[in-house]
Formats: sequence, structure tokens, C-alpha cells
Amino acid sequence: MIAQRIPVLSGGFSLAAFMAQQSDGFWYDFTQTAGLFQTTDTSTPVTAFGDNIGRATDLRAAATATQSTTSFRPKYQSTGAAFDGADDNLLTGYTAGSGANFLVAKVVVPASISGNAYFLGQITDANNRFALGATTSGLRALAGGNAYEFAISVLDQTVVMGVTTNGSTVRTFVGTQALDQATLLSGSVGGAIPHQLGALNNAGTASAFFGGSIQHVLAGREFLDLARFIQIANALGG
Repeated sequence: MIAQRIPVLSGGFSLAAFMAQQSDGFWYDFTQTAGLFQTTDTSTPVTAFGDNIGRATDLRAAATATQSTTSFRPKYQSTGAAFDGADDNLLTGYTAGSGANFLVAKVVVPASISGNAYFLGQITDANNRFALGATTSGLRALAGGNAYEFAISVLDQTVVMGVTTNGSTVRTFVGTQALDQATLLSGSVGGAIPHQLGALNNAGTASAFFGGSIQHVLAGREFLDLARFIQIANALGG
């Protein structure tokens, strides 16, 4: 099972400390209500399942993700932030850098997907992309001009997935697996287009909407190896 608990590595890893060390990034936790609000301001906190999420504050207290259109807001549920797959999305202010970067997502994939659906990401142009998502047949990641598809059964499952680059090499991960460890990066991942949650920000327009639930999404400025990814996955509950 992709969502299995991974054996904890030694070293006393703290995800909070790791994320605090990032020079830029975010960590949105949609499994609890702290930092979640029903509108784009902080006047109406999320308190119950079914409440809209119009604003989320990341656990680093350094960033927010918002949605100004009421009908485009995901809902807080027991599975996390539930996106409808039609138009729900949250827009962050985060853009990746020119060197080391990573994205990690823990999501509940729906029982069916039509086409490509993205948990988070951005496209500035064909050679400047950074994203994580799923397809009808498995998982999908974008990094620069590269696209990766992995035929892994993920429908109706909870998945932890990651993609990372140091500016020249790309690595991808899911569960306990290092899926691709030596691909040379073409293009770049750092651009002017901010990352969207629950969809892909395609040069300023939300597209390829995800119809499942997001529990955690993280971004930062580090080139992850498999050991570090496993530590992060463990901290997120496997």
C-alpha cells in the first residue's frame, strides 16, 4: 500500500524545525482548523465540517493561500480540504527559486479521475513548470520542461508524493519509493507564476482541477533525497 506507515529513521527528525529552516516555502495543514478561515480575511474561522475554506495560513506563519470567489472555495472535511474537481482552488503567493526546490503533498485521491488533475503547481511556460498531480493511470509530476508519469494504482487511496530539483537534476518520490533519481532538468522551475492548490496555475489561469482532498502540501528550498522524503512522509503520517 502506498499509504503504509514507513519505518521511522533515527535522528529525531522534526518537520516543524525542518520547515522553519527553509528560506522560503509553505506548509499548509488541512487536517485541523487552526489557521483556516471561511473568507479571505480572518473574521470567520473554520469550525466545522462543511465550512468553506477561503483563507489558509501556513504553519510557518509566513504565507497564506486564498480564494476570493465563494463558489470556488474547497470545504473542510474529515479527509482534509475537499476540492470539487470543477473550479475549487486556493492561490498562494509562492514562487519557486532558481536552485534547490521541493514540493510534497499528502492527498486523498478520488475513486476516478478524468485526464490530468493537479494537487498543486504552476506553469509559466512549456519549459518552466513545477507541479504534482494524478492521472487516470497513476501519478504525474512536472519539473521544468520534464513531465513524469508513473503507472501506480492510487485511485481511492491516500498518497504522499514529492518532486525535487537542485537546478540540474530531478528526483521524484511516492510512499517508500524513489521513482526517478537521475533525470536531468530541462528548463527551470522558478518563475513569476505562483503555485495554486487544488489546481494548476497555468500562466495565471486555474486549470486541471483536482477532485479529491488535500491534507498537507509543502514547498521549500532544499534538494531532497529519499531518506529526507521518508522522514517528511513519516511526520505526515505515512
